[in-house]
Amino acid sequence: MTEGEIAIVTLPDLKGHTVEELARRIGNTWGVGAARGPARQAGAVVLVIPKETSSDGRGYCRIELATSICVAATPSFRARAYGHALTIILDDLAHRYHEKFGDIR
Repeated sequence: MTEGEIAIVTLPDLKGHTVEELARRIGNTWGVGAARGPARQAGAVVLVIPKETSSDGRGYCRIELATSICVAATPSFRARAYGHALTIILDDLAHRYHEKFGDIR
């Protein structure tokens, strides 16, 4: 266990905000990330807006830590395999946390 926190948020629409702004606001408002210790502020917000519910017809994925992880999950999002896409994202984030912080027990 690394103490890093991950918040997965799915919303139907951006409601006029940018995906970056909304992911950052969620992270700050919810206080995502450990409050103290070696994993202080090691938090990630995974924000997914499905294209089926988005007012502009586009799907969005934003990770307020490493956007490149969303790129790896894009084929699964396109196939509407949202569970698989989130599994790819969480596996990658967990691996990055482990590499950076190791096991904290």
